Amino acid sequence: MLRQYTLQPSASLPRPVVTLATTKLRASHELPTALRSLLHQSLTPREIQIHVPQEEKAAFEEELRLLPFPLRQLFTHPSVRIRFGEDLGPGTKLIPALAGMLEAHDYTTPLVVLDDDHLYHPRVLEALVRAHISLGRRAAVGTRGWRVRQDLAWGVQASEYDNHVHLGWFMSAPYRAGVLTANDAYLVLPAFFRASACGDAQATEPAARPAVLDPMDEANPQAAHLVDDIWINGQLARNCIPRYIVPVPGANIDVTRTHVLEGHMRGDGISRARANDVMLRFFKEAWAREDIWFQFGGKEQPSKKWAPIRWAVECEKGWRWLWGR
Repeated sequence: MLRQYTLQPSASLPRPVVTLATTKLRASHELPTALRSLLHQSLTPREIQIHVPQEEKAAFEEELRLLPFPLRQLFTHPSVRIRFGEDLGPGTKLIPALAGMLEAHDYTTPLVVLDDDHLYHPRVLEALVRAHISLGRRAAVGTRGWRVRQDLAWGVQASEYDNHVHLGWFMSAPYRAGVLTANDAYLVLPAFFRASACGDAQATEPAARPAVLDPMDEANPQAAHLVDDIWINGQLARNCIPRYIVPVPGANIDVTRTHVLEGHMRGDGISRARANDVMLRFFKEAWAREDIWFQFGGKEQPSKKWAPIRWAVECEKGWRWLWGR
């Protein structure tokens, strides 16, 4: 852990593009907190794309205008791009940025997907890029995730939660996952969605438009535009791209005050659990081909850091929460 804190980023490390989605309701608290932490990364992002629904443009810009001057300045940083466009649900955090990179034939720049309601550890981008390179640049990597249950049901009872959902800051080695979650951060390459890496599909021409860009297509379940993590990881599983939760030096901090997605789900008459179940079944063939399932009772758990190191990480997390960095 000390080595990761003192090690300076190599000039040869590729600078990632960071992408997230937000709403007018988070412009005054969660978003400035997340943005400030992203601008203080040890490996500075090449670009930070903030995607906002077009219909919220006027309200969002008014919220920014009302921010104190130091926070308003975050949004005028040269690396920050605010983009207004179609509301594609939670997948908006990835889809517009990915589409732009594919159109520009930029297939190999790391793309880090994350949420707008976390205070990010100052070395999280560097840790993800290093882990991606150490795995041969052939895997998606993230700081949080879980394995799919063999019955394709979402979630577990409370007593199994710690065996199911794993956090990179407690881990000592990469751990193969089914689903990486953006409510911390994960890294992908645009190339992962462009063509299959499956051994029986090498001769297949890449699709003109990857399916991941079209969650609202009528061929997909209605839940596809409400479930970003399973939708995106399911597409990676179809393309035989492995996903790993990887060790990172410290924790990200949840600063959520407002909840938006639940309102959309109520409006569509579906619960989060139901939507997740539908999408897990939609990709059942991809999960079965990988054959990496969650095991109840604490079986096949990842390697964890020593308890004193986990305690130190928690103390450091509390210190950063107090200082807002």
